[in-house]
Amino acid sequence: MMKTLEHRIRLRYSALVNYIASLYRLMLSVVFVVIVARKLSIVEFGIWSIVFSLVSFFVIPMNMWLFWACRFIARNVKGALATSFITALVFILIISPVYVFMAWFTSLSINGFAYLVVYGLALLVPSMFLNYFNAIGGVLAPELTGYTSAFISTTRVIMAYIFVVYLRLGLIGALLTVIIARLLGVIFLVSLLISKRLIKWDGFNKKLVVSWVKRFYVPLMNVLTSQLRNFDRVIIALITGSSIPSAYLNASYTARTPLSEGGKVVTLSLRARLLRSPREEDVSEMIRFFCLFTGFTAVTLIALSRPILSLLNPEYIDVYPIFIIAALAEIVYNMARILIVTSVATDKHDLELNFNLLSTRIVKTPIVNFVCNLMGLIIASVLISMLQVLRENYILAALTYPMVWFIISVIITLIVYTHAREALHIRMPWREIHSVVISSLSSMLVYIALGSWNIVVASFWRDAPRLLCHILISLIMYVVIMLVLSGWFRWLISTIVKELLRKVRNII
Repeated sequence: MMKTLEHRIRLRYSALVNYIASLYRLMLSVVFVVIVARKLSIVEFGIWSIVFSLVSFFVIPMNMWLFWACRFIARNVKGALATSFITALVFILIISPVYVFMAWFTSLSINGFAYLVVYGLALLVPSMFLNYFNAIGGVLAPELTGYTSAFISTTRVIMAYIFVVYLRLGLIGALLTVIIARLLGVIFLVSLLISKRLIKWDGFNKKLVVSWVKRFYVPLMNVLTSQLRNFDRVIIALITGSSIPSAYLNASYTARTPLSEGGKVVTLSLRARLLRSPREEDVSEMIRFFCLFTGFTAVTLIALSRPILSLLNPEYIDVYPIFIIAALAEIVYNMARILIVTSVATDKHDLELNFNLLSTRIVKTPIVNFVCNLMGLIIASVLISMLQVLRENYILAALTYPMVWFIISVIITLIVYTHAREALHIRMPWREIHSVVISSLSSMLVYIALGSWNIVVASFWRDAPRLLCHILISLIMYVVIMLVLSGWFRWLISTIVKELLRKVRNII
C-alpha cells in the first residue's frame, strides 16, 4: 500500500529554490520558443499551438479531485496517495479515448491527423503524470517541483537543439522534444520522491474517491476563476469587433508572468506547511518573501515598460499604461492568493468525509474569489459596451480591464484577509514591507538617472545588453539598501552564504 511519510516542510528553502528555478525556467523557455518559432513554418507552428491547447484542456479536469487528494496526502491520511494514484490511472484510461476523438475531429478541419492524435496522445499521457506527481511533490516537498522544472527546461532546450536544429525534424522534432522532456521529468520527480522516502504503498480507500468527486465544486470554482482573467481578451474582441485591443492586452499581460511566478512559489511552500501545521509565523515569513521577490521585479517592469513593449514590437510602446496597471493589479492579486491559501489550507473540515462544507472557509473563500472576478469581468465589459469613447479608443478600451482587475483585487484582498484572520492571527511584517518599498524606490531612481525609460529596443543585440546593465546596477542598489534597512534580509543572506560554504566544504 502507498503511504506518505512524515517530512518536515523546508519553508524558506523551498521558496528560494522554486523562485530561482522559475527564473531559470523562464529564461530557457524564451530560448526554446525562439528555436521552435524560427524553425517551424507558420502552418506547423499553428498545429503546434493547437496540440498544446488540446492537451492543456484535457489535463485541467484532474484538478477536480487532485485538489482534495493533495490536502489528504499532506495530512498523512492513510490510503490517500494510493487512492489518488489509482484514480489518476483510471482517469487517464478514460480521458485518452475522448482526447483521440476530439483530436481526430479537430484534424478534419486543419489536417495534421498524426500530429494531433498520435503525437498529441503521446504528449497527453506524460503531461497528466507530470501534473499528478508535481501536485503530490508540491505538498510533500515543494522544492522538488523546482528541481523538476529546472531539469525539464534544460532537457527541453538540449532536445530541441538535437531534434529541431541539428536533425531538422521540424514539427515532429519539436513534439518529440516536449514528449521526451516531460517523460524524463516524471521519472526524475518520482525518483526524487522515492529516494527521499516520501512515499510508499498504502491501501485504496473507496470512500475518499466518493468524497473527492462529490466535492468537485470547490476546485471547479478555482479553475473557472483562473480562466476569468484570461477571458477578457476574447470578450473585448467581440465588443469592439477588432483584434487590436486583444493584442494590446496580450502584450501588456506579459507583465503578469514574472510577478505571478513569485506569488506561486510562495503560495506553494506556504500551502504545504499550513496543511500540516498552521502557524501565523509562517504566513508572515512568506509575506516577507513575497515582498522581497516582488519589489524589485515590479519596479523593473514599471520603469522598463516601454523598452519591454518595444522588444515585443515597437508598435506596442504607446500601451505602456496598460502594462503598468496590469502589473499593479497582479501584485495585489498575488497578495490575495496568499491570504486565500491561508484561509483554505488551515480549514480541516474536509477530513470529515460527510461534513457539509458550505459554511466553511474551504467554500466561502473560493466563492468570494470567483464572484468578485466574475463581477469584474462583467463590469469592465459593460463599461466598454456602453461608453462609445471606450469602443472607439482601443487603448482606453484595453485599459479598462486592468483597471477593474486592480480594484477587484483590492476588494478580494480585504475580504479574504478577514477569512484568513479567522484561522490565524496574522501579523503583517511592516518593517520588511517598508524596507522593500524604500529599496524599490531607490532602484527606480537608478532607472530614472540612467534614462532606462527612453530606451527603444530596435536591435536586440545592441540594446538588450544595455538594458541588462541598467537592471544589474539597479539590482545592486536594491540589495544594498535592503541590507542596510532589514535585519531579516541580513540574516537571510548570512544563512544562505553559510549553507553554501558548508556544502562546498562537504564536497571538498
